[in-house]
Amino acid sequence: MVPHEVEITVLGSGGWFATHRHTTSVLVRTPTGSLLLDAGTGAGLAAAGAAGPLGRNVHVVLTHFHLDHVIGLACLPALGADTRIEVWGPGRVLGSATEAILDGLFATPLFPTPLRSFIADVHELDVGANDIGGTQIDVRHQERHPGGSVGLRIGDFAFITDTEPDPGTVDFVAGCGILMHEAWQAVQPVPGHSAAREVAQLASLAQVGSLVLSHVHPMQDAPEALLAAARPTFPATRVASDLLRLG
Repeated sequence: MVPHEVEITVLGSGGWFATHRHTTSVLVRTPTGSLLLDAGTGAGLAAAGAAGPLGRNVHVVLTHFHLDHVIGLACLPALGADTRIEVWGPGRVLGSATEAILDGLFATPLFPTPLRSFIADVHELDVGANDIGGTQIDVRHQERHPGGSVGLRIGDFAFITDTEPDPGTVDFVAGCGILMHEAWQAVQPVPGHSAAREVAQLASLAQVGSLVLSHVHPMQDAPEALLAAARPTFPATRVASDLLRLG
């Protein structure tokens, strides 16, 4: 399982747009600070204190730049000037520069203040091992989503979203205690995304400890259907919800 000194809280368990689920964001607390994996609207829950104090160092690690995964950056000024916020993005992996991409969004006329008014530093993720605030995060390039994305692994926890089922994911997440993987819907494959039945097969091949389905389609939000599709192949499956604690 995930080491006891690491705490994981789902902040946003949906994709595309927020309904009763915020869009994707996961808080990982480590002994050296807090990590936000993606910054969908769920990041607003962290900024508002719904998941407890984040500490003085917050590292935001992005899987890609689609709006439902980055728009919550706009909430982070609420953390206050005493919180140092750094962003790590896969711009270089996906073919551009992370800071240039984000500068285009967090600037007038779309946002009232520039990115660097509340973000202390912006870094590029590399494929392989990355030291982020004293925590090692392994990164894998995922090519089966429009524009690409990356998968993340922090020790015994793997976070895979916005990709079709990918055979390369099996080795990347093999043996992890918790695999959090998108399940856009239950059975029907969709280009660029995964279905719960396919994800369960991947989890079984990777011999993970447990599977958490996330990035749920807001118009097809049927947890019972997701579980019915996944559990016959991988019984240790549950569906994420906002503010769910893992580990």
